[in-house]
Amino acid sequence: MGSISLEIKYGKNEGLVLSPEEVREKYMWGVAIKDGNDTEIPDSVVTQYIREAQRQIETLLNLKLKKQVIVESQDFRREDWKRWGYIRLTYPVVCPLTLEGFINTVKQITYPPDWLVSKTINDDANLHHRNLYVVPAGNSTAHSNAVIYSGIIPQLGIVESTHVPNYWQIKYVTGWERVPKDIIAAIGKMASINLFHIAGDLILGAGIASFSLGIDGLGQSISTTSSATNAGYGARILGYANDLKRDVPMLKDYYRGFSFGVI
Repeated sequence: MGSISLEIKYGKNEGLVLSPEEVREKYMWGVAIKDGNDTEIPDSVVTQYIREAQRQIETLLNLKLKKQVIVESQDFRREDWKRWGYIRLTYPVVCPLTLEGFINTVKQITYPPDWLVSKTINDDANLHHRNLYVVPAGNSTAHSNAVIYSGIIPQLGIVESTHVPNYWQIKYVTGWERVPKDIIAAIGKMASINLFHIAGDLILGAGIASFSLGIDGLGQSISTTSSATNAGYGARILGYANDLKRDVPMLKDYYRGFSFGVI
């Protein structure tokens, strides 16, 4: 009996918002990066630059791009708590999961998930805030909406306190199913700048003409040759760098100043 053998290329989900092939097609069209042996740059190198660009964007915008569960602790502040249990969190709250209060390692209180609310801006982007509120709500079943108290004397430690360090333990979902296109474009351009630099060195030689890009903690130093500029690599580098200088501050104002949700 005959047999058929099939070979396929596959890769596991590495948490990238762009694949190496997408970077080549969308941001490096017409440029093949090959060494002296006519060997094209491997996907692992392109992946490294994409991942570095993602980390820079996440740091600049104080976001997590891919959808994930975050567990963090926050202080109890009485003045904030008076405003419907207002708690400021590190990342935008797409979906709150649990809220518990601790004095040291002793659990004092657990709030039902139905009471946990995150604020959404009803626009095309469906943005979410970084705030968590506790609002008594839910169905009519008393048991499902009951606050669970524990410890020897629940909440005794915060009756007279205006501030309790690391009192709250919060679990919530943040990130996107589909990352917004403006963020993806910034990541693609950041990764491509480094790849164009390699292309200039490999193909055209490394004469140096200095160029520096700095945006609020994002720093890249670029060097190109006059021949690279004539060939188009320097022009693309300068074009992408200028785009980033314009776009990154706007991204910070929009995504860091407010928050986001799933589009």
